[in-house]
Amino acid sequence: MVEFLLAHGASVNAHDEGHITPLQEAVMEGHTEIAKILLKYEADMNEQERHGYSSLQLAAWYNKVEVLNLLTEKGTDLSARTADGNTPLHIAAIEGHTEIIKILFRRQR
Repeated sequence: MVEFLLAHGASVNAHDEGHITPLQEAVMEGHTEIAKILLKYEADMNEQERHGYSSLQLAAWYNKVEVLNLLTEKGTDLSARTADGNTPLHIAAIEGHTEIIKILFRRQR
C-alpha cells in the first residue's frame, strides 16, 4: 500500500503537526520494510521533527536496531544533533541501549 501511494504521487516527506515524516513514523514503530520503501522513494533521512530528532536519533531512542542498521548503511548523518545538542550516540547512552551504542561506534570508525 505504501509503495502504491508513493507511486501515485503521495509525498514521501510529508509531515504531521509534530513535523513527523512517514520515515520517522516507520522508524519509531520498527517497520524496516516500510522504511526501505520510503528510502527507495528518496525520503529525507536527516529531516528533523519538532524537537530536532532525525530518523537515526529516533531509532537510537526507541532502540530499533534493524532500522538503525538500515539508516547507517544508507549513509545517514551519524553526528546530527537534536535541539538539545544530543547525537544518536548520546541518545543511545542516555537510554542504555547497548546494542545501538555498539553499532554506532562501529559505524563511526
